[in-house]
Amino acid sequence: PEMYVDAGEEIIIKDLTIDQLELRPMASVSNQPNPWAEFTDLVFEISYSDRVMIKLYDSNGRIVEVRQVDVVKGLNNVRFNAEDLDASGVIFYDIISSKEKAQGKMILIK
Repeated sequence: PEMYVDAGEEIIIKDLTIDQLELRPMASVSNQPNPWAEFTDLVFEISYSDRVMIKLYDSNGRIVEVRQVDVVKGLNNVRFNAEDLDASGVIFYDIISSKEKAQGKMILIK
């Protein structure tokens, strides 16, 4: 993500890491089923339409999937298929919008 800072007549673009963003926690996040073997649906609620980034990573911190998803106000559902992921066991996820973030974990059985 980038942050734009108005410095008088010029705009400064700063690259930010996720840890530098101060976002409020996202309400109502779960994945179903959990544990899962074939697919899981990551379900979350958001109070506005936005583009979110969903990042999955394994227990070693290796990123196994990143998606940019346009979501609508209300309940949203993003499906992940086991055959598309080069990982098993505990999978961590981050969901980051422009105003909120959520983190969690799921168990993939292969």
